[in-house]
Amino acid sequence: MGYAAQPFAIDIKKLKSVFGSKDQNLLDWVKKSNMYEVYADQDDEGLYDRCLEDIIFNYIKPEDREEKKRLFGLLKSKPDTGLNEGGYAYGYALMAICDTMGIFLSEGQDIFYSGTIFKQANALLEQNGCKFTMQRFWETERIFDIPEIGDFPVISSFSKKEIRYLYDELGKINIIEPEDGLCGAYYDEPEELLKCFKIKLKVCIDNDVEWLSFLH
Repeated sequence: MGYAAQPFAIDIKKLKSVFGSKDQNLLDWVKKSNMYEVYADQDDEGLYDRCLEDIIFNYIKPEDREEKKRLFGLLKSKPDTGLNEGGYAYGYALMAICDTMGIFLSEGQDIFYSGTIFKQANALLEQNGCKFTMQRFWETERIFDIPEIGDFPVISSFSKKEIRYLYDELGKINIIEPEDGLCGAYYDEPEELLKCFKIKLKVCIDNDVEWLSFLH
């Protein structure tokens, strides 16, 4: 089984504001996205649509939550968030929202396939003294107020400051330009992957947004 990180250039604060926004226009827009088409087509039970509706319409903001009493008021349950499906399902639902609100950086291809070249590229970054690498894609962050995700997708991010740092560090490394000038799905050299990584970081910088990755 292979793993790939699908990244977006997106304003994470703006993305968080979608929760409980009750924005029907946004939901309609999301349902026209490429990501929605990919994942909704794999769902025969309507789970994907339910998760999108939960995030946009049913999510209860922390300040509006109330503890529910049980057993004649002797015990209390956790406040209801309005999100009652598995965390993984909301993770995939967020990808369609990101595809609508942000910029999908893979251009239809899993350019960050976690294979040998990916590992070599990270090793090259470490050898050149980088404080952190693309291995971050494997490090789960609790960025969003959704149920805990047991495995995939792994959601991680780079802040604007981290993006600028990585971009500048990559500028110090002698890396190979992709032969066709584009970022494809496969590479012969780790330097080619790093070049494409740099190109994608520049998209984030130019749009003054963060990097958000979904690895699965």
